[in-house]
Amino acid sequence: MTAVLLGISGCGSVRISEEESPKLNNVIIQTYNNGSESSQFVEVTLQFDRKIAVKKKILSNMKVTISGTRMSDITASKTADEDITLNIPVTAVTKGILSIAEEKEGKGYSGITESSGHYNVRTFSVDAIIPSGISLADTQETNGTGFVKNVQGIWNIRCITWVKLLENGEAVPGEPCAELDELDDAVAVHGHDFLTSDTTMIAEDIVKALNDHYGSAYVFRQDGTRIYGNKLDESDGTKLDLQIYTYTNFE
Repeated sequence: MTAVLLGISGCGSVRISEEESPKLNNVIIQTYNNGSESSQFVEVTLQFDRKIAVKKKILSNMKVTISGTRMSDITASKTADEDITLNIPVTAVTKGILSIAEEKEGKGYSGITESSGHYNVRTFSVDAIIPSGISLADTQETNGTGFVKNVQGIWNIRCITWVKLLENGEAVPGEPCAELDELDDAVAVHGHDFLTSDTTMIAEDIVKALNDHYGSAYVFRQDGTRIYGNKLDESDGTKLDLQIYTYTNFE
């Protein structure tokens, strides 16, 4: 058995074993509300590769931020043999970048151990875009070299849905626009009216954002929940696509 000592705490050295310490195996992020502005939540489930045990202070030395802001009032609990779930109350999520990291580097997460309690979890970090609840589905309808997407889902919380226009699989840089945000060449669609917006209204919001951002070379229109996109000059045969931009990275 290989064990590594990672610093000193009030209870002695932090023990991590390559063989015995749980390793983060998956991260599941969901959002929901209970029907009001004051009941919005981001739920993060951390799944490990073996059974775990937790201490009273599960989040010991764990720093959770959203768009750089330290989050408080987090409820953490063990929800399965291998899982813990963080329930994070939010109000308005700007940018929507979730980060989990050590508050003090090298100290580890002493609140989570393997089932016997002898070895802490391996240190991990998480970097992810918080999902809004909205997705774009392909349809059977054709549109030349353009695309047809069907909007599914609604905003679960007041947040941003990031949409990315692609030409032949490559992101299309947008035009400078002071009123619109960008993230990695994706365009922000703001869910201010998350409690009242339906899929048709969301499709309209996406089309407006795309036309504002790419209007000089492309045209976008809406028919109910469907979004149509075309390049004004289709003579080059460029194939367009539209995707929700998201990622969940952990190590």
